[in-house]
Amino acid sequence: MSEESRNSASFKSVMSKRERIFLSISDFLMLGMILIDLLYWGELLKIKSSYLLYSNVVVVAISYVAYELKKRIKRKNLRRIKKETD
Repeated sequence: MSEESRNSASFKSVMSKRERIFLSISDFLMLGMILIDLLYWGELLKIKSSYLLYSNVVVVAISYVAYELKKRIKRKNLRRIKKETD
């Protein structure tokens, strides 16, 4: 095994199964909300605008939590990499 492949293997991101599942679900929710918004604007989907507003607010809140989680994982990985290189 070359040194480069050993280094890349040792620096893999460490995420728990729960974090991976949450990030995957949040990505699918964001994609789904974008599609629903486009269908609504194209008048292909008839839904009360208040329901659309509430669902957009919920998805934005979930997206913010996912963003903060990604930042925390990045900081944790950077600390781990720094610790391993020292």
